[in-house]
Parts: sequence; C-alpha cells; structure tokens
Amino acid sequence: MLKLKLLIPALLIVVLTGCGEKEQLVLPVFDSPVVTGYHLRDDNGQALGKVGAPNTNTSTDPPGIANPLLEFFSYPNPSRGTSFQTAIFNGNASREIVRVWLTPARYINEGIVPNTLGATLASSYGRPLREFTLELEEGFNNIAFNTEDLPAGYYRIYVQRGSFLLWDNLLIRR
Repeated sequence: MLKLKLLIPALLIVVLTGCGEKEQLVLPVFDSPVVTGYHLRDDNGQALGKVGAPNTNTSTDPPGIANPLLEFFSYPNPSRGTSFQTAIFNGNASREIVRVWLTPARYINEGIVPNTLGATLASSYGRPLREFTLELEEGFNNIAFNTEDLPAGYYRIYVQRGSFLLWDNLLIRR
C-alpha cells in the first residue's frame, strides 16, 4: 500500500512536467513535385495529345462530365514564349474563391526533355514561384502567367478551392 501511495504522486509529477513542453508546430510543405508527363495544348488551348504519362488532376469530376464543378488546363503546353494561360471553368452559379500557384517540378525521365532549371530554382522545388487568389465567376475564367524570368524546365500549377486541390504539369521551353 505504501508503494501505491508513493507511485501516485510520482506519476502525477511525471505527467505535470511532461505537459509543460510545447509541441513544435509543423506546417505542411509540398514535396518536390514529380512530373511523369504532360498534355500537349496549342495556343488556343486545344488538346493535341500527351507526352509520357501525365500525372495530372485537372477536374473535381470524372472525365466526361458535361459541367464539372471545377476544371482547368494550361496552354500552350509546352510554352515557348514569355507567358502561358490557365483557363479555369467554374460550374457553380455562385462566385468562387480559388488559390493558384506555380512551382518548379522534376521530370521523372530526364532522357526525353532534360530539365534545365538552374541550381537556384532546383533548390526551391515545391515552393511557390507565383501565388495569388482569384474570385471566379460562373463559366470560363482566364489567367495569364508571365514567365519571362523563369528558366526553361518543368513546372506544376495548382488550383485549390476549399478542400479540392487540382494540378497540371507544364513545360517551359526557351
């Protein structure tokens, strides 16, 4: 019985001293996105095929749905100039707020088109290079990205609405 009387205060001291430590806050971080392919699109956004096996998620609905809740694509792809467009389709009748960002990415098969990102950008894989929020109206909404200061290479563009996260792969050539 004496051991139990000593054990209870000892446990209480251990619990109280353990609770004094603050937990370290860890924010979510995107790992380096890996591109396994991309969809070819011309200057008007028309699909021309694909290169590799695109690991994209560009719609909240399965393919073939006439009016998806949210869908987007980037064009031209590959981008050969100093900008590209992103078209976002909002199938809701109400206005929607989305977050859009662009990050450097890695291509899984460097032998097809080498990723020529410089050492500075290579160290920032997964970190946003461009980031903004946008209020979408019903129907198509177009966004222009200026890429003149970005080196040739692979990128991933993300669109987030609430809990939905969509992404597309993009190649910038010079």
